Amino acid sequence: MSKSLGAVALNSLLVNAGYLANDLGKARRSFFSNLFTIHKTPPLYATLEASLEDLTRPYLAVLVETRRALLYTDEHGQVQHRAWSKELGHFITEIVMPRLGADTDFAWRRLPYVARRIDAMIMAAS
Repeated sequence: MSKSLGAVALNSLLVNAGYLANDLGKARRSFFSNLFTIHKTPPLYATLEASLEDLTRPYLAVLVETRRALLYTDEHGQVQHRAWSKELGHFITEIVMPRLGADTDFAWRRLPYVARRIDAMIMAAS
């Protein structure tokens, strides 16, 4: 009788160890799946990007031409972007920021990001 009780205890121990290993495996998969989904756009950035696209779209043709005219390569082979940066900054402060609404404060705190996103939209449209 004691032998069968020992076998039951051993069997129970093995089953519980199996459950523990299974739970640890799930936790590990969950950790790695969360780790590799970090690249998703956070909600505040997603709404800001949607607003930027909506506000930039009507001006896109003009911005593409202005960018093309203001970016040039100097005699040393360096791209000169000062005039374009000034024009893009003017567009952002005069056109985009006053129309952002609730996203305005967030956008001002991330002004370099806003400028890069708008410039990327313009580059993609050209």
